[in-house]
Amino acid sequence: MVTGLALAAALVYGAADFFGGLASRRTPATAVVVLSQIAGIAVLALAWSALPGHF
Repeated sequence: MVTGLALAAALVYGAADFFGGLASRRTPATAVVVLSQIAGIAVLALAWSALPGHF
């Protein structure tokens, strides 16, 4: 399970780095950062609700 989570984290990090660079070519960097942070907090909220444990 840990290996799968590590692989998923690396894949998501790489995709975010690649697509963030592409997006910042067409739109202002500030807008890309704000939208990426909003998307990140949404994914984090979903992960908190799906994974076991307490906050």
